[in-house]
Amino acid sequence: MTNLLTIIVVLLFAALIYGFYLLQKRHLKFSTRVFAALFVGIVFGGVLQLIFGTGSDVVTQALDWITMVGSGYVALLQMLIMPLIFVSIVGAFTKMKESEKIKKISFTVLATLLGTTAIAALIGIVMVMVFGLDGASFTEGATETARIAELAERSTQVQDLSIPQQIVSFIPSNVFADFAGTRSTSTIGVVIFSAFVGIAFLGVKRKSPKEAETFANLMDSLYKIVMRIVTLVLRLTPYGVLALMTNVLASSDFEAILNLGNLSSPLMRL
Repeated sequence: MTNLLTIIVVLLFAALIYGFYLLQKRHLKFSTRVFAALFVGIVFGGVLQLIFGTGSDVVTQALDWITMVGSGYVALLQMLIMPLIFVSIVGAFTKMKESEKIKKISFTVLATLLGTTAIAALIGIVMVMVFGLDGASFTEGATETARIAELAERSTQVQDLSIPQQIVSFIPSNVFADFAGTRSTSTIGVVIFSAFVGIAFLGVKRKSPKEAETFANLMDSLYKIVMRIVTLVLRLTPYGVLALMTNVLASSDFEAILNLGNLSSPLMRL
């Protein structure tokens, strides 16, 4: 009986996926499809929890298939990060007409990366202070426990490093490993490597314009291909959002969700 109910749930989810595919074929506005997927995922996940409960074997087995869609979408987004950084930075150098702009571009890229990281950290600190969050009360799930263990391991890797040692850790000793995202500083490592490639291109451009032009054309083609991949992945957003919201609502306790909702009350008083 459990297997039959699981198949029914998975088929219902597949029908929802197909429904959003039909909406895409009818050229419904992208933002409308994304918000619709958000709403449908919340309703579908909530219904599953109301009918079967959080720890039900039916929900657990069905979410193995449903999560495949959401996790696959997130993995595709992660897949794009390093190639997009590389082609964007190198492409900026190949399109640059005046070499004097190199300092401005390098400073802008690094400042933007470090600035956005600092802003994200500041927002996290402010949220903890405003809402009085206690991380210990949110560590009951297996996913959260695994993530906290990963963060603890990363903090152990850098807590004993001095500031100069931390700066040196940004430098990519193995750029292929950084493209694979094996370090916590892999993104900065790719930025630095991309900047070196761009600087090398400018040097080659002065001495061997023909070879530099070939490389520039190659990077232009690569940039267009990567951006096309980005477009293809973003088209999957409604399906990914649907799966992710279904998983959140079906696997989370309603009481926990309501407790999280109560966190908005301090913000309302600001």
